[in-house]
Amino acid sequence: METFITVCVIFVALAAFVTFVIAVERRRHQRLTAILEARGLKVVKYAYHRDAKRRVVDYISPEGDLRQATVHLKTGELRNERPFVEVLKEQFQDPKTSPDMRHMILALGQSKLPGQNEYHSIAKSLLSNAAAGPAAARIEESSTNATEQRRFVQLLQCFEAGRISSTNEASDVIELYVGHKRLDLQWTVEGVAPNRVLVVRGTVGTGPDLEPAPAN
Repeated sequence: METFITVCVIFVALAAFVTFVIAVERRRHQRLTAILEARGLKVVKYAYHRDAKRRVVDYISPEGDLRQATVHLKTGELRNERPFVEVLKEQFQDPKTSPDMRHMILALGQSKLPGQNEYHSIAKSLLSNAAAGPAAARIEESSTNATEQRRFVQLLQCFEAGRISSTNEASDVIELYVGHKRLDLQWTVEGVAPNRVLVVRGTVGTGPDLEPAPAN
C-alpha cells in the first residue's frame, strides 16, 4: 500500500512539474510572438534549440515567404535566418533518412508554405488545359501592389520547393501528380526585381500515371 501511495505521489508531482514547464514555455512563446509580430512577422511554429536561451522559429516574413531562424528568448534577436526552402532541401538530402521518410518530411514541409494552395490550383488548371496542348500561366511581381508582391514571392517559393525532389535533369522542371495524372511543370523567372514575371508552362507528362488506390 505504501509503495502504491509513493508511486501516486511521484506521478502527481511529475504531472504538476510538466504542467508548470508547459505553462512557462507557453508564456515565453506568447511574449516572443508579440515581439516578432510587432516587426511584421507571423509566427508559424516554435521548436527547442540546443542553446537553452534560444528557440527555433518558423515565420512568414513581411515579404510573404516562409523562413526559419533562431530567436533569443528575452530579446527576440533573430540569428541564422534562411528561407524555409533551404531547410527542406537540407532535410531531403540527409543520408541518414530513408527515401520514403524524406518524401514524407518534404511533403509536410511543403504544406506549411503560404502559397501552396494556389500552387496546386495553378497545377490543376494547367493540367486541365494541357490536354489540348501546352498551357501557360504568368504571375507578375509588383512594386506598387503589396498583395501581388506577396503572391509572387509565395508562389516562387513553392516552385523552388517543388524542385527539391525533381528527378528531371532540367533544373527548372517539376514532375507533379495532380490526382493520378502526371504533369510536367517548367518554370522560369523573367525580368529583374521588382518587376519580374514567373512563367509556368505545363505539359502532360510522358511518364506513367499513378494507379488509383483500390476501393475498400
